[in-house]
Amino acid sequence: MKKILLIAGIIILFAVASSFLADKYFSADINFATVLSSVVGLQTSTQKIKTVPIIKDWGTVSSNLGFSVQYPYKQIGVMLGNSGVFSVDFLLHPSMVFSDASSTEEVEGMMTNNILFGSFSIAAIQDNSKGEDLKIWAKAFLSKSEIDAADDNKTKTLSEKITSAVIGGIKGNQLTDTVEELQGKTKLDYVKNNIFARKSGYIYYASYLSPASNTPALLGTYLKQVASTSVTVLNTFTFDKSTTTAITVPNPVQSPLSGAAATRRENLLTALRTGPFFDMSATYPASQDYGCDASSTSVVTNATTTDVFTGELYLSVDSDDATMDMYDTEGDHTGFLPAIPGFSDQGQSQQGIPDVQLSTFGSVNLFDIENVFDGKIVITGKKYGMADLRIASDGNSCAILDTYIPTTPYSIATIPMSTTGDIGPISYDIDGDGKEDFQIGLIHPLLQEKQKQIDAVMTDMASQEVISQ
Repeated sequence: MKKILLIAGIIILFAVASSFLADKYFSADINFATVLSSVVGLQTSTQKIKTVPIIKDWGTVSSNLGFSVQYPYKQIGVMLGNSGVFSVDFLLHPSMVFSDASSTEEVEGMMTNNILFGSFSIAAIQDNSKGEDLKIWAKAFLSKSEIDAADDNKTKTLSEKITSAVIGGIKGNQLTDTVEELQGKTKLDYVKNNIFARKSGYIYYASYLSPASNTPALLGTYLKQVASTSVTVLNTFTFDKSTTTAITVPNPVQSPLSGAAATRRENLLTALRTGPFFDMSATYPASQDYGCDASSTSVVTNATTTDVFTGELYLSVDSDDATMDMYDTEGDHTGFLPAIPGFSDQGQSQQGIPDVQLSTFGSVNLFDIENVFDGKIVITGKKYGMADLRIASDGNSCAILDTYIPTTPYSIATIPMSTTGDIGPISYDIDGDGKEDFQIGLIHPLLQEKQKQIDAVMTDMASQEVISQ
């Protein structure tokens, strides 16, 4: 009953909207095989194609099977799939290709599940072929593949071609099928490219779409870009002995400073990094807002910057201000994956750590840790401001910490955790340069002087961005 009251209290406190916001594009039951593309294409009198960007910003998809692949994360999104031993699906929104709304909407109208959820994917499948010729195995595998159950459109193969291909330096085969799909009374033709390669007990499978000779013009432009970027991404496929399955993108970096501006920033950071940080004569005010059991007893600890908790642990932060992720010492992750451009600024949720549950209530992300682990909690800022961070536990009169923490578009706050129940202090990198700038304790608040120094650094960072624009 106490747990129910605790969660209810947190929900009431944080609910800004009156209903749970469910992203219409994403569901745990949907396999998102992707529509992927680098923004390239031919300009016509009826199409407005976005200028082709030079890809400078690469994200990384890694697999514990020992390989990785790079992708342009500002143009496309990536989600972990549920096919084979490992699968990853890429997603491109038409608005990332076309600069006018009418073209985007027209392509959206032609995107059946086979096109939207089948544009580009990479998977690893357990090799149970018993040495069977790869071309024969691949043809049988494709014949068994089922069309998305939610798609009522009918497809048939018009032609098939088998050629040689390579994945990650491993020679294999490509099966190229020209497909006709019936959408109402309209026939859509496109090409499905399926590449297979065999290595160390697995068959690696990549699939991407490209336009056929008679694909409608707008859809053809879209699929041409899917094919172009699919090839670009596949060319980055590397067997690099990766040990974790993850989708990561680099943290934002502020433009470098020079001259007087660089000197001023360094002086501000030097002052901020100099301890002490905590007001040992004060403690955080107790929160009674969680609906906790008044008879629960607070755990006593001699620590000055950390706390020890018993029972389940709850952490929450408003996703408008920051993201929160949890990592154990093995690299397992629970949290949200990177954004899907054009679809959502918050990607698919990943529940990689046992006994850690992630829920979303309005804009608030709530983590329920049933059993503590050795690892860390990372809070990444999204904008200049303050994020409401709340940490609660069944055994600590429910509230451990209820405070606002500073955020910038580059800030990274790290909270260490151990199986003994120790948590904190919070190590804070305010400008994202990889150096600890200050600490936030879970028992004693910051000194007022430190808060003023934080404000000075944030003001300087924000003003410098205005100048550089």
